[in-house]
Amino acid sequence: MDEQRIKRIMSGEDQDLPATSLRAITRLVEPIYHFATALRNKSFDLGCQKATSLGRPTISIGNITTGGTGKTPIVTALSKRLLDLGHKPAILLRGYNATEEGSDEAQAYVAALGNRIPVMPNPSRIAGAKQVLTEHPQTTVFLLDDGFQHRAAARNLDIVLIDATNPFGYEHILPRGLLREPLTSLSRANAIIITRADQVSTAQLESIDQRIISITGSASIAQAAHRWTHLLDQDNHPHNISSLTNKRIVAAVGIGNPDAFKQTLLEWHPNLITFHALPDHHHFTTDELAAYFTNHNPIDALVVTEKDWVKIKPFLVDPRLQAKTILRPVLDVQFLKGEEQLMQLITKTLSI
Repeated sequence: MDEQRIKRIMSGEDQDLPATSLRAITRLVEPIYHFATALRNKSFDLGCQKATSLGRPTISIGNITTGGTGKTPIVTALSKRLLDLGHKPAILLRGYNATEEGSDEAQAYVAALGNRIPVMPNPSRIAGAKQVLTEHPQTTVFLLDDGFQHRAAARNLDIVLIDATNPFGYEHILPRGLLREPLTSLSRANAIIITRADQVSTAQLESIDQRIISITGSASIAQAAHRWTHLLDQDNHPHNISSLTNKRIVAAVGIGNPDAFKQTLLEWHPNLITFHALPDHHHFTTDELAAYFTNHNPIDALVVTEKDWVKIKPFLVDPRLQAKTILRPVLDVQFLKGEEQLMQLITKTLSI
């Protein structure tokens, strides 16, 4: 079952018998997951389990829902701002290797940041931090990618991202909804950033903030938009985004929130031929990639995300893909509200 179908079932959009039955079954399982996460959190809250210091001030950037909240661009943007402030950050995330298949987020960070910032994928953030300090002892701050639920690693600041286009995971915990833990867990966060804030109305943003206030006692600290600055092709040549307008294009994306990507793409190309929403972390094949061009022939370009591109690039030696144009957008984060307040909080945290 594809992810879009699963989301339609979770949201209640699909009302057929299989969807209704699956919602009923997952609602029975939901309390078990709720109990397990609550028990684990209580264990840390009471000190039965201890968080381990990573040896440097640590900032966690995480989610309370599964799926994409635009975390990678936010972590990238904060990394660059910390560099500008004179810090030497390192990024810790899940995965096994930043240069081999198995951690597409890590490869995306390397593509965006080059060798300016160490990127360390490791199933254990604690082990990853030790390796970074061995190889890069000059590191002054760790950024935990997707660290909100990784409570074994101590942090000085917990930042949680909430996607404005689907803020509260259909109001249910896994597997009934997309919440990783109860919404009351937001009270652990030191700051909340609403991402993709440009894709909903002012009234919707106010409603999200009111919900956050009801849980945490304060509103989101910032609101951000993810902007496409330009496009890169397979040879890393830049292209204006407006160049999409008159092209025949197909898109194929394997990310947590393909709808947000599609919405932005349609702003530049309202006559998009086909949009393929693939499972998050989708593993492409050469046959699949070649089919995008042959099945929709003629097309001018295939559009993918940076996270997809790092997995696609090794396949370009296939003759069927040579001389084909594959474009991916370069993202930047634009804070619509609260950037100064957020950076003041981070600066204060790092000076303690």
